[in-house]
Amino acid sequence: MPLRVVALLVVTAMLSCGDGGTEPAPDPPRPTTVTVTPANSVLSALGATVQLTAEVHDQYGGVLSGAAVSWSSNAPSVAAVDATGLTTANRNGIATVTAATGSVSGNGTVTVAQQTAAVTVSPDTATLVQGDTLRLTARATDANGHPVSGAEFAWSSTDTEVVEVDDEGLVTAAGFGEGTITATSSAVTGAAEFTVMAPAPTTVAVAPAMVDFTALGQTMLLSAEVFDQLGRTMKGVGVTWASADTMVAVVDSVGLATAAGPGETDILATVDSISGEARVSVRQTVASVAVVSPADTIAPGDTLRLTARATDMNGHLLDDQRVTWSSRDTSVARVDNSGLVIGVDEGVATIVATALGTVGTARIGVVSPDRAVLLALYEAMGGPRWTDNDNWATEAPIRTWSGIGINDRGRVQAFNLPANNMSGPIPPEISGLTDLERLNLSGDNLTGSIPPDIWTLTSLEFLALGGNNLTGSIPPDIRALTNLEFLSLSFNNLTGSIPPDIRALTNLEFLSLSFNNLTGSIPPELGQLLNLRVLDTQGNDLTGPIPPQLGSLANLRSLIMGVEFAPLGGAARGGLTGPIPPELGRLTNLSRLDLRHNRLTGPIPPELGRLNELERLSLGNNSLTGPIPPELGDLANLRTLYLSGNRLTGPIPPELGKLTKLEGLYTQFTSVTTIPPELGLYDPMPSKVVRR
Repeated sequence: MPLRVVALLVVTAMLSCGDGGTEPAPDPPRPTTVTVTPANSVLSALGATVQLTAEVHDQYGGVLSGAAVSWSSNAPSVAAVDATGLTTANRNGIATVTAATGSVSGNGTVTVAQQTAAVTVSPDTATLVQGDTLRLTARATDANGHPVSGAEFAWSSTDTEVVEVDDEGLVTAAGFGEGTITATSSAVTGAAEFTVMAPAPTTVAVAPAMVDFTALGQTMLLSAEVFDQLGRTMKGVGVTWASADTMVAVVDSVGLATAAGPGETDILATVDSISGEARVSVRQTVASVAVVSPADTIAPGDTLRLTARATDMNGHLLDDQRVTWSSRDTSVARVDNSGLVIGVDEGVATIVATALGTVGTARIGVVSPDRAVLLALYEAMGGPRWTDNDNWATEAPIRTWSGIGINDRGRVQAFNLPANNMSGPIPPEISGLTDLERLNLSGDNLTGSIPPDIWTLTSLEFLALGGNNLTGSIPPDIRALTNLEFLSLSFNNLTGSIPPDIRALTNLEFLSLSFNNLTGSIPPELGQLLNLRVLDTQGNDLTGPIPPQLGSLANLRSLIMGVEFAPLGGAARGGLTGPIPPELGRLTNLSRLDLRHNRLTGPIPPELGRLNELERLSLGNNSLTGPIPPELGDLANLRTLYLSGNRLTGPIPPELGKLTKLEGLYTQFTSVTTIPPELGLYDPMPSKVVRR
């Protein structure tokens, strides 16, 4: 029976005897000692472990089974312990491992002392040339492969006639053959095996290693040095020279290399089977550039192909010239990347060809063919008497001649010299200005007919010949000017009819044929000029009706078709007849409608009240009848209403009182007698002009 149980029975028996009084309770078991097993441990390798156990005893000397203990190490860097008592070696030293329960603990001592288990020598094999040396290193490790700190080694050779070794592990190759070097620590040995050979060529070095040739035919003398296994120069060893690509470079028997063509190659120096090489690069450098031109001059807008010859310092042509082109005066001539020169304007331009930083030049003169045309016009139209003839007939570029504008091709684009005291006919040479877009010769003293050569100037956008003494008719050939936007032939002595072919001028925005001697009717084809903004035919001998097709001109701003200069109260020579087409009421952008001094009959179309933009309405001196349409009161922008010299009857419609912008209302020589007071007019006598 356990001693602890016997003691408890004795105490119990004693308490039950006696005089029946109460005895003290027994002391319950409690931990009083902890024993760690084993008490001393030695670990000979890092990472090695030992399992420690702990036994807890109470005050009666009994073992308390199941008592929990905690483990700790006073030097965990030497030996660390986990919660189960497993202790692991971390470095050499001594650690105390403690097992504790409550305030009671016990200790165990763990000593970590590495012991060499293996020795390795690096390198473990080597091949040496006689006389060569090699430093070896030795490494001692414990049973777990960890280096043993402070291990010392004894070095020795198995055959000192082949290899020798000193106390520091420095090996010297003494003779040919094979030998072993050993390193010993704590009776453990490691070895390295050596083979010692005789000197032999192993490397050939060519100098210089890089050669850059910049011209064909250039040379460079190369040299070769032969080295043995130890990197020592071997004297008196000859080499054989060769080129890997003789199209790039060649080499003779003494190593003289010569550039043969662009590219890269290797020059080889060989002994036995060992070769060294020099990298040879042949990149021709341009020493000079020659620009070749088939001509010295060019016209604006024309082209001229230039070529460039780039040569190296030895005069050899570069295959890949890589020429870039530029012009030092792009306002005279430009050049593209291929050497194509484009004439821009008169003058002299220097064209530059650049190849790899070297330049060559050519001087190209640009002479405009328009110069001769302008000189012919100058002579034919009295140029010396012109009011403004600055720089004309001089050597100055034609762009500086007064009134002349040029385009980006250097050709004459504009001829603007109005009111310049010009005289004589327009010469046929004008057809030579093939790029002409704007011609303004108005307000001069030009005579003769409009030359047919003008109709060949198909680039014309603006043509103003008004205010001269031109005669003849407007020919059907005018249809060729399809780019025309502005045409003024007014104030001349032109005769004949308006050609229907004018309908081809679909870009036309301004058309003035006023104050000539034109006859015939207004061609309905004018209704096809849908871009027209101004149409002025006044002051001619035109007859016939107003074509209703004009109602299609939706962009029209001004329509003037009066005869003008008619006697007061009647029509002049000629004059349009028939009613005013109601289709004119569709011209909603119209600001001026002038049909004075014709022979128009019938009523004023009420559709004219739709012309919301109208500012001036002139219908005077016709034979219009009937009342003034009240719809005219819707013309909110109207400033002038001229109705005099007609056969209108009835009162002025009170609706005209809405015309707040109206400045003048003219009704004299009509039968209009009643003036509504809401118009706010004064001087209402029918024999006079009625105004606000």
